Amino acid sequence: MYYILIGTYLLLLSSLTEIIQRYHNYVELEANESNAICETEQQDHSKMETFLTVKELLHATERHLEDPAQLSRTDFVNLEDQLQGALLETRARKTHLMMADVTILKEKEKMLIEENRLLSEEIALAGKKTDEGNEETDGHLNQTPPTLKLF
Repeated sequence: MYYILIGTYLLLLSSLTEIIQRYHNYVELEANESNAICETEQQDHSKMETFLTVKELLHATERHLEDPAQLSRTDFVNLEDQLQGALLETRARKTHLMMADVTILKEKEKMLIEENRLLSEEIALAGKKTDEGNEETDGHLNQTPPTLKLF
């Protein structure tokens, strides 16, 4: 019985080691992805420097729409381009955040599935060991006790 507990402990320890290793791999992967994302965002930011910030754009739009008769066609085209750029940037950021959330959730799902599988194996192993122990105990109870000869 002592050997069985040690074997189960070693199985549990190796399972935990595997889970921790997967977690470290996941964290490293996330760090690499975030570095790549930062580089992409910096490139996008340099492209968008010509556009106004969203707050400035809203104020400019508000001013222009108070008296649209004073605006020329090129002013409207410029305003439209800036609005489209701000909208594209907003949608890209939203999509990026949603994809990051989906990736994190998929990794969590994989980790939970693996942890569930390992726990199921441990439960099955513990159940087998308990059954074997019960069979040994039952075997000793079913045997007739030795008796002394009277004559």
